[in-house]
Amino acid sequence: MLSMHELAYDDASKPLFVSEIVYAGDRYRLRTSFTRTSD
Repeated sequence: MLSMHELAYDDASKPLFVSEIVYAGDRYRLRTSFTRTSD
């Protein structure tokens, strides 16, 4: 199972929406990449 959670805020730091998506593990392929940024 893949579970994804999202919470978005507006410019005043008030929550706009929240979502949860759940995918069956045998029906989903996940590819990801990571990039390091300099601070």
